[in-house]
Amino acid sequence: MTPDASSLLGQVTWSDEAASLAELLQRHELPLLVKVQKGQYLSLGPGGLSSLGVHSTLLLTSGGRRRRLLAQAVKFKDSRRMVPVGQKLLIPDTFDGLFEILSEEGRSVRAIEGVAELARLFPDSCIVRCSCKAFVSKSDSVDTITERTRTLQSGETLVLVGEVVRPRGRGPARFLRCFDSSGENVYLPHELKARFSAVAKESSISGVHSVANLLNKRLPLNVRLVSGRPADGSRLAVPELRLHTTFEQELVLGLPLHKDSVVVAMPPTQLARTAEFGRLCDRAAQVWLHSADRIQPFDVALPRDPRLDGKKAAVRPLGREADP
Repeated sequence: MTPDASSLLGQVTWSDEAASLAELLQRHELPLLVKVQKGQYLSLGPGGLSSLGVHSTLLLTSGGRRRRLLAQAVKFKDSRRMVPVGQKLLIPDTFDGLFEILSEEGRSVRAIEGVAELARLFPDSCIVRCSCKAFVSKSDSVDTITERTRTLQSGETLVLVGEVVRPRGRGPARFLRCFDSSGENVYLPHELKARFSAVAKESSISGVHSVANLLNKRLPLNVRLVSGRPADGSRLAVPELRLHTTFEQELVLGLPLHKDSVVVAMPPTQLARTAEFGRLCDRAAQVWLHSADRIQPFDVALPRDPRLDGKKAAVRPLGREADP
């Protein structure tokens, strides 16, 4: 426990009143200092010797309102049936990962096989699907193309620029010139056998898609995460996901202050004026700043009708969600 949290909790006199999170948020504005007395949400719940690692004393703050995808990690059994695994997940519209769309049997569109095919199709940008070596250069001169190499990692995005031809007799003669994420020249030999996927435009199905693209697709939809950070704390990290619906709702963030009990009760209002309380609110904001664009575990019931696509109905959990 931090000194600020210890000092703040030393000043607390807890109320005898208990309320659900929904009732609490209807009566009071955030931020709030609370204890969870009953119930369980991910790692939040009543503490005690039998619940090590469960957090109970929380600072509740707002995570803001944003459009998100509600997803469930899945595995495909015998290419015929889909089995949910692990926790439900929330994917924010600012998540910078890319996904490929899967069929109901879990199959994806064939990747681009080799630089020659990539040059022929020539999408605006592509993602590297398997590690491969390429030539890199800070110069635009064809004489320096092969002076330096590096390994392109799976998941890297390349912006296609054009084909480059240099005189024969000095190694590869044809290259596909691209820019990597740092703006450096990347030269792919025309004969290189590697796998790529085009970064899809909004109307496309093949290739890999941003969350912004998927938010405009009809849901539910099966996808595979091909780049981007998986969910923190997810018990079973699998790349295949079932996107069920979208919704836009304010999230409540719970910053754990103590590893013992949790009771939904009201602290004295003067605590909000203390320096410790202000610093803890700043800390919560900093923690969320580094987590807001990531996939989050999310414990909420899925829609009963899997055909809902988020445009006709919204997920309606009880109150605003606590997102630790």
